[in-house]
Amino acid sequence: RNLDSWANAFESGINVSESELPHLKVKSDTVPHPRNWQSRHPEAFAKLEAIRAAISALAEELQIPTENLITPEVVRKAVWLKPSDLSELEKILDDNRVRHWQRELVRGLIAQTLNLN
Repeated sequence: RNLDSWANAFESGINVSESELPHLKVKSDTVPHPRNWQSRHPEAFAKLEAIRAAISALAEELQIPTENLITPEVVRKAVWLKPSDLSELEKILDDNRVRHWQRELVRGLIAQTLNLN
């Protein structure tokens, strides 16, 4: 009953040029999940682990949960986006609504690990 429709659809699909086909991988500006960083992005992984350790130590010292200082997502973004200076780091923190008191506590830790001036 729908054989003609299916045949037409098949014929149309077979005759599509390479440039009209959808891309197999869509480029994304999101931060990839860190589970693959160690093997695919070892330098970023090392920086992420160093920042995590520093923030964890600070949180323990202050006796507050690590996530109250800064969310893991913001830390990943700060590492992945590779800010070239403190103003770019500030923009990342601002864009992610990191509060002033949180910035005061973690900015130096992140900047030091990322070698920002």
